[in-house]
Amino acid sequence: MRILKFIFLSFIAFILAGCEDFIDSLGSTPIGPPTSNKIAILLPLSGALQPVGNEMRKAIALAKQDTGTNLEVQFFDTQGSAEGATAAATQAKTFGAGFVLGPLLGANIDSVRAGLGDNPVILAFSNDVTKAGSNNFIFGLTPANSARRILQYAAAQGKTSIGILFPENDFGRAATTAATTMAPSMGLTIVISEGYSPSAGRDGAASRQSAAQKVGTQRENIDGLFIPDGGGRLREVASLAFFYRVDPRSDTYLGTQLMDDTSLTTEPALNGAKFSALQGTLAQFESRFAAAYGSSPRSISAVAYDAMALAASLKATNKSFSVNSLTRSDGYKGVMGTYRINADGTTERLMSIKEITSEGLRVVQAAGSSFVF
Repeated sequence: MRILKFIFLSFIAFILAGCEDFIDSLGSTPIGPPTSNKIAILLPLSGALQPVGNEMRKAIALAKQDTGTNLEVQFFDTQGSAEGATAAATQAKTFGAGFVLGPLLGANIDSVRAGLGDNPVILAFSNDVTKAGSNNFIFGLTPANSARRILQYAAAQGKTSIGILFPENDFGRAATTAATTMAPSMGLTIVISEGYSPSAGRDGAASRQSAAQKVGTQRENIDGLFIPDGGGRLREVASLAFFYRVDPRSDTYLGTQLMDDTSLTTEPALNGAKFSALQGTLAQFESRFAAAYGSSPRSISAVAYDAMALAASLKATNKSFSVNSLTRSDGYKGVMGTYRINADGTTERLMSIKEITSEGLRVVQAAGSSFVF
């Protein structure tokens, strides 16, 4: 038994050492002409977001190892700031990158483009779709994608009138804007939309109670309540909505991938809630990452893994890193499921529908494996 344990630990150490060797070998900035064999990766490797950037860097190392690609990869530190992003992009241009993965923050995309010039193509890890277009492609998990999927499901189930309770943060506002824009084309009417403070403390709690109470006044006029939130705040808001007699027993509560959380199964108000969720080989990716690095990855690390795997796939099939190559109509398969990159710079992902039950989360409608044209 000790021998087997030693062999297993040695194997994991070998994987980890291989990934760290790859990571550590990318510290310099060689100068050369632009080439399709050079990939620049822009991440916050210092500053407040350093833990996130380093984790994404490790996920990219795994993707490079798994694909066996011979792409020349170089990391550049954006420092999580506009100035750092411009400097990193300028270095990437000097490096001669034929394709850029990053940055993480949507607020830094303009700075990166300023440092790069009009080319090459950027595949950003951000979910800020307002930055899409003009060779900027948004690869992050967007609130709009998640909102579209759950509203399509709700409409197919015969719902017609939707209320929205949303946190006044970037995700909540983006999901609400998307839902309000898309609803008419699905035959849905947004009856009421109330925002609440996402902050902790007495003022935040009062804001959430007030918003839930206002939605409760329209309970007779809605058959669906969309709440693009997650964690403890979602539990609180759902419980408040239930207190104000918005009934969850008629499958009223609708959510995004932020609901994909087993801890929510203990909240009675969310029993029966439906939400859109990613489907793919995420569990395998998470297990592999944990085995290599000793910790579970954030969802953004799966985004980084798929971005690197996409670059390797294009290279392996002798495709250029161009708009035409990226925007393949039948899409690609990644650890987060099937996705396709659209000509407008957005990324569309196939998502499943899950339900929260007291026994756990269950899939009620699979994501599918291909796009319908």
